[in-house]
Amino acid sequence: MVSTDFAPNETLKDALASFKILIQPWFFKRGKSLFRVKQRLKKFFPNQDVFLFLTARAGLYRLLQALELEKNTKVLVQGFTCEAVILPLLELGLKPIFVDIEETTYSFDIDSLQEKIDKKTKVLILQHTFGLTPIYRKKVFDLAKKHDIIVIEDLAHGFDSALFGESQTMRQYPHCALLLSFGRSKAISSVFGGAVVTRSKKLADRLKEAEKTLVYPTFLFILQCLIYKPLSVLIKASYDMLFGKVLHGFLESLNVLPKEISTKEKGGNFDPMFLKAYPNALAYLLQRQFKRFDQIQQHRLSISKIYIRHFLKNASPLVLQPYLRFPVLCENRDRLLGDLKKHQIFLGTWYEVISPRGVPLSKLGYRRGSCPNAERIAAKIVNLPTQVSEKQAKMLIKHLKSP
Repeated sequence: MVSTDFAPNETLKDALASFKILIQPWFFKRGKSLFRVKQRLKKFFPNQDVFLFLTARAGLYRLLQALELEKNTKVLVQGFTCEAVILPLLELGLKPIFVDIEETTYSFDIDSLQEKIDKKTKVLILQHTFGLTPIYRKKVFDLAKKHDIIVIEDLAHGFDSALFGESQTMRQYPHCALLLSFGRSKAISSVFGGAVVTRSKKLADRLKEAEKTLVYPTFLFILQCLIYKPLSVLIKASYDMLFGKVLHGFLESLNVLPKEISTKEKGGNFDPMFLKAYPNALAYLLQRQFKRFDQIQQHRLSISKIYIRHFLKNASPLVLQPYLRFPVLCENRDRLLGDLKKHQIFLGTWYEVISPRGVPLSKLGYRRGSCPNAERIAAKIVNLPTQVSEKQAKMLIKHLKSP
């Protein structure tokens, strides 16, 4: 089985880590792993405060709350994203303004961004899609400074750590904040999890107060997250022998595996069930992946380079980065995906406008035709996994290039 979406970076080591914390339920909610994860993140983002949440969307919600924005304040977001970015804005009475994207790093198109800025624009969310540094990142910050706009950088897909630390950008814009995700399909995973990082003392003080009000998820929810890792490893290892496929379907029918997106969210409604504290058990899982973070990133980079050689000839040096997923635009996408499923290959389609497919766009404030590049790309995009072997990557290329 090759899958972009299902547990892309879980290994036997992750499964064993889950078993280890499973037999210590007294550490499910509180423990030393929470402190250790924060310290590890501070190595990526020195001299900044780190706040942990059950999900990145919970972190975004609390961050926007801490900014104390007026109702109907405009927040610029790209039209190639997911509902998890949009729903917290709507819940807080803010107005998402959708900006088109460029096709190199799938982030803000600078001309579209300039057109959408007005006096009511107070925040923009700069997405590092697929973990790529946005091609217009510096220009976006320059525009933000000119118009006194707060920048939230969305690093949910991953990031180039060299950009942060003591970078000029972070010193120049002290009120910006960073958003990270540790969901099951992200660069490093604890099944659920998110963080907000900020250099602003005012924001940090408000987030500390917000952190005190958070309650932990239930023991049952934490248990579901912990068994997800060993079960996902078992499913992937036995999928081609039919056992894994049957097991996956059976567990899904019983709701044993926790849903990444709730039914309420798929209907275009904010779900407060994810506004929770990050539990120690999940921090323990994250610690284990942090230990091999450099190895994971290096592997993703090597697989990304294979794809780049085949699909992006004469590519800009900017795209030579460890992609979380590698995007390819294909004609007849649905037919291609159907054919690949016959070979137990399941490729992703990040992003729709707005993901997941089927969310009520008008309810989320998106008007068809407002982001033509994003809509065109969303209709053709296929995501190739980067946490696969070199042999599997070449096999995928062969499938995609066959007539």
